[in-house]
Amino acid sequence: MNSLHSGVWTPNRWTPGSTLPARRDDVSAETQLLQALMRLPGDSDIGQQMQAAALHLAFFSGWRWAAVARMVDGGQAGQLLAFVDRQRVLNGHTYELSNAPCKAVVDGDGVVHIDSVVERYVEDAVLAEMGVLHYTGLAIRQGNEPVGHVFLMHDQALSASQAHLADRLLQLATLHVGHRLELHGVRSQALEWQRRAETDALTQLPNRHAFERELALQQSMIRSGARADSLLAIFDVNGLKAVNDELGHLSGDNLLRETGNLLRNHLRRRQDEVFRIGGDEFALITDAPKEGCESWLKDRAAGIAMQLQNGGFPQAGLSIGIARFSETAGTRAHWLALADTRMYAHKGHLRRS
Repeated sequence: MNSLHSGVWTPNRWTPGSTLPARRDDVSAETQLLQALMRLPGDSDIGQQMQAAALHLAFFSGWRWAAVARMVDGGQAGQLLAFVDRQRVLNGHTYELSNAPCKAVVDGDGVVHIDSVVERYVEDAVLAEMGVLHYTGLAIRQGNEPVGHVFLMHDQALSASQAHLADRLLQLATLHVGHRLELHGVRSQALEWQRRAETDALTQLPNRHAFERELALQQSMIRSGARADSLLAIFDVNGLKAVNDELGHLSGDNLLRETGNLLRNHLRRRQDEVFRIGGDEFALITDAPKEGCESWLKDRAAGIAMQLQNGGFPQAGLSIGIARFSETAGTRAHWLALADTRMYAHKGHLRRS
């Protein structure tokens, strides 16, 4: 824990009364801790879950400090996800594992006890300042690999029964924390897979799959009355074939990327989304469209076409077709078809002009 400095240990906002249950004498501490951990909401921020777990562990064990850490820097350091001092949640830190009690935990097997901590780790000024006498910790493992650890520290003498209780509570908390961290990792990976599956590799915009999902969502919200109306704009990049033929496909890719950037930066509000839905087609969905929104979009599309032409793509243009859901027969297929029809009509107009 060599890199910790007590001067930055400041309590975060926390309301113990809203989290900590009343301690009962007729129920074992293990049962009370398990019940408390099981009540923690699984959909909350993972950091808050770890803070609450450490808070409960300190509360039921009676030890002064409780912490949850994960391995970082290839296993050379620990990062505190939660650190509790007498029911106060403190700011997290990253610390080197070498020459620290936590090193013995991640290298060991099972619960590791260390007594006379200050005497054994004389070079650790932080532990000395804290006055740590006892340390007990257990590694969080995925397979055989340590991915983190949970530990308790205390600055008072402990009886054998107190130390034994801490062992049992530590094992219980570590198992629970490990499951939560593993579930969080699975969820994060699933979200990342979904993001990749719904992202166009060339433009980094949401792709056709994401577009179809958003169309369905808009239709559902309008039908339920949660939204009054939504607007769909379809854009087609004119001149892409000429750019590919005259300048090469790399330039064609650059044209598509630049079109996506301009649409994203100059057309949408924060809550709107721009999609690449086909080879040279893009789309914008906006909810609660204002009066005159269509004219504004057409003017902006003309401005983007000019920017493309002045930016090295004189062959390029931009056709646009716009439709409100309220203009359709009430299906997203008709909504898309109407916007598409109007886009091709605009494309024909540009060719004739």
